[in-house]
Amino acid sequence: MISHRIHPTLRIVVSRWTGGASDAELLDQYRTLYEDPDWQPGFAEIADLREADMSGVSSKGLAALAKMVEDYVKEAATEFKTAVIVARDVNYGLARVYESYSAQSPETVRVFRDPAEALSWVDAPSDLLD
Repeated sequence: MISHRIHPTLRIVVSRWTGGASDAELLDQYRTLYEDPDWQPGFAEIADLREADMSGVSSKGLAALAKMVEDYVKEAATEFKTAVIVARDVNYGLARVYESYSAQSPETVRVFRDPAEALSWVDAPSDLLD
C-alpha cells in the first residue's frame, strides 16, 4: 500500500509504502498524487520504503513512473528532490534503478538508509516522519 501526505507549507510530500506494492498500484497512486490540487511541481518527496515489500515492482514499472513524473513536471521546469528511505537490500537496489531512470529528469533522487540524513537532504523538519 502506498499513501501520500502533502505538506503544502513545507512544499514536501511524504509517501509511505507498507506491505506489498505492484506496478499498477505504484502508477495509480502517483497519478492520484500529481492530480491532487494541493500538490505542485517542485515539491520535494520523502518516499519511506522501510516497511515495503517491493518484490511486485518491476524495472519496467519504475521506468514508467520516471516517465510519468517527468511528464507532470516538465512544463514547470522546476527541479526537485526525492529522498528514498530503505531498510531492505532489495528495496535499495530497486530505488537505485529508479534513481538511474530519473537521471535526465528534473527529479534528483537519492537513496538513504538513515531517515535523518534523508530529511536533512530535502530540508525537512527532523520530526516529519514521527
